[in-house]
Amino acid sequence: MDISTCVLAHATVHDGKMNIEKSIEALGVDETELNKKTMKYLNTDISDWDADFHTRIKQIRNNEKLQKYREAINIFENGMSDNDKTTLAITKLNKMDINFE
Repeated sequence: MDISTCVLAHATVHDGKMNIEKSIEALGVDETELNKKTMKYLNTDISDWDADFHTRIKQIRNNEKLQKYREAINIFENGMSDNDKTTLAITKLNKMDINFE
């Protein structure tokens, strides 16, 4: 799923909610007369859909950032000498606080 799909799905959920709200108003129905399923989309609360969309967009953005960081690391490491790579690897291992004894 990408950000465009999230936006389209969010619009679909909220179009349904707005239609329900317009129908309640047009029919002169009080919300207390409705069962709880009426304010859901595909049996899921609208607020749960919203939370899911926000989470998905955050994950997509984080994955995009992670990919950029990985590309930067590859560029950096490809320009290093073998000795520098070994030194960097030892430094990383030392920071991991692992006892190899």
